Amino acid sequence: MADGLHGAFNEEWWFDAGRGGGILNAGGIHYIDRFRTWLGEIVGVSASLDVVGDRPRDQAEDTYTVVMRFASGCTALVQHCAATHGQPIRVCRVVGDRGTLSLDGGRVIVSSAAGSTVLDVPASMELPPPPPPSEDPKHAFTSLELPPYTRLAERFRALMDGEPVDPDEPPTPTFADGLADHLVIEAVRASSRAGGRWVDVG
Repeated sequence: MADGLHGAFNEEWWFDAGRGGGILNAGGIHYIDRFRTWLGEIVGVSASLDVVGDRPRDQAEDTYTVVMRFASGCTALVQHCAATHGQPIRVCRVVGDRGTLSLDGGRVIVSSAAGSTVLDVPASMELPPPPPPSEDPKHAFTSLELPPYTRLAERFRALMDGEPVDPDEPPTPTFADGLADHLVIEAVRASSRAGGRWVDVG
């Protein structure tokens, strides 16, 4: 975004805070949902929303930093900036007392004192290959957005065909999940307005 908004996005909406624009609503909501799925419900946040790109300060944020507390006792730090030059960096790690789980370039790596191991992807989690490169700006969505959408469409099809859902597969998101995610978003915005103080979710 540092050199101008990617053509795949709606510029009129993206920079308009009054219409829900900004990177928190556009991208942060997905990370919140991911962490809720992995680590449980988020109960409190401390956050900062910023505009670091060369744009008016009163426009929607292009950067956020959020510390999250979970009912499970976990803590998460999420930092997302959509105004940097250069190649994007995506790092996701879950750190515990016996090791670290890393998501890196489509791989899942488990590391411990004994070393690191790349986990095999179960056949049920393998996705069809992405579409070939395209001049259409919307092709930018095929790396992150297309895989989960593909899984959701497959689940819809299976349910409509009356097929049972394997209990070992990830649960289907619900409207209740969407509401829970947005309650976290509102707490993040409230915390940022209050200078980063802790705000309870809910």
